Amino acid sequence: MERRKDSLRNLFQDLGCKVESDAVLDKCFELCESYNVDVEKLTELWLTFCVNNNSDIDPTLATLVKMENAVLKKDYKLHDSTMENNANKNQSTMDKQGFSANRNTENDDMLSMYGCAETRPPKVSF
Repeated sequence: MERRKDSLRNLFQDLGCKVESDAVLDKCFELCESYNVDVEKLTELWLTFCVNNNSDIDPTLATLVKMENAVLKKDYKLHDSTMENNANKNQSTMDKQGFSANRNTENDDMLSMYGCAETRPPKVSF
């Protein structure tokens, strides 16, 4: 773990950032794991966040949380198996309710408006 921390500390130093504590590095690793980004990407996001927000480039726990809220939560999916399971359940529910079948006919109608699909008579439900 110390080797990983030293590597991340060096990445920040290469960008001109000074890391004050190991707690900051631990938070960075937590963010990497939570949002499925590697440390190189995280440091790039950090620098971009600092430039765009006119913020000090030395990471702190408070500013990392601000970056998480402003960037990661908006642009990256939280890497969590429970969220993936919920997404699968929602898709299954939609399929059971017939939304998937309705989408196909809507797409066909839209394509026919542009002459890209053969027109069919509407389906009649009894």
